[in-house]
Amino acid sequence: MKLATFSHQGRRSAGIVRDNVVVDLFTGEPSPPPMEVLLAQGTAALAKLAASASSRNAVPLSSVRLHAPVERPSKFLAIAANYQSHIDEVLAANPSYVSPASQRWFAKVPGCINAPFDPILMPPESAQVDYEAELAVIIGRRCRRVSASDAAGVIAGYTVCNDVSVRDWQSRSGLVLGKSFDTHGPLGPWLVTADEM
Repeated sequence: MKLATFSHQGRRSAGIVRDNVVVDLFTGEPSPPPMEVLLAQGTAALAKLAASASSRNAVPLSSVRLHAPVERPSKFLAIAANYQSHIDEVLAANPSYVSPASQRWFAKVPGCINAPFDPILMPPESAQVDYEAELAVIIGRRCRRVSASDAAGVIAGYTVCNDVSVRDWQSRSGLVLGKSFDTHGPLGPWLVTADEM
């Protein structure tokens, strides 16, 4: 299933993307819940809601504005240097770079999240803005100390992230600041559930 957060005629909602339409999951409701609330209800509740969605409530994809599928996560975590090709690129530019022996986690502040097709603001303080296409794993419900064997059970789905990075600020002030400028975390266009992967 492909789940989208979208606006149509001034109203924001969540829907299922099918072919070239979005089926509104909350037609007639003036204030639909955000995607985070929907995902927290679990896969069974989501499947029931999807089964009840009528194609009568379909809106052409071309007539909606897509937002980030998840706009207010409690955390936005990332792993640095997780692709060998990126490590090779960094080594070519900086031969003294030492590849990490273990995962290097960092946070992007959730306020940097941006819609998938909205403009990215280029900070005038930098001439070293870079992009990184990443796979984003969306955790659908609150969890703690999940074992590797149970990890798939808390994943709501996957989306694309553009990990926009202000490289000069990143090298001076660290990963959090260098990767958290406003609009520097575009997500989407939709969340794809595990059954579609």
